[in-house]
Amino acid sequence: MTQSLTKGRVVSMDCKRMSELKEIRQEVLKDSKTFHLMFPRHLGFAPAIAHCYHFANWITPAPYQRRYNTHFFIAITKDPHIRPLPDESEISSAFFATPDEILTQFQEKTIKLFPPQFYLIKEISKYYNIHDLVKQIQTSQVEPVTPEIEKIESKYTIYLPGDFKHSSSNGNENITLRRMILDGSPMDNSFTNIELIEENMNKPKL
Repeated sequence: MTQSLTKGRVVSMDCKRMSELKEIRQEVLKDSKTFHLMFPRHLGFAPAIAHCYHFANWITPAPYQRRYNTHFFIAITKDPHIRPLPDESEISSAFFATPDEILTQFQEKTIKLFPPQFYLIKEISKYYNIHDLVKQIQTSQVEPVTPEIEKIESKYTIYLPGDFKHSSSNGNENITLRRMILDGSPMDNSFTNIELIEENMNKPKL
């Protein structure tokens, strides 16, 4: 038996409900518009989406043949007994961990993080607690992020909006570095390490 959070209340999920939940997931994957209908119809409750916060929006850069418009959400729960359940399709496993623990596991190569995940986990790790993070999310507007990739010898540099080499740069007086450097290609997922660089530099006067 597992549990689900609805309207701030934890609901127990027995084997029958878990089986129904898997079916709902498949239906929602086919047509996301059914999301708000499927839970009340089959399980008698709806997910507590008020506890989910829109955190980021990343768009796959042009070199990729398949491009995705991916939205990331922060989900809040106060119940330590809730456990995440993978859909066994796009998600093979799921677990709770702190940002620092995830980054350490990535450095130790026990888990794989892709550039958007790496960057967002780094962002989350800057906050002292979840309340500060939620406050920042609530007062900010999510802007789409479309990275740009450049290969330099065996390394790949991913330029993010705000970096002076990104096409969206307005050429102001400051040189800003906002990029990730990968050892290996992000296109075939052969990279072994990611380095994030965020730095403001004064533009030299001619």
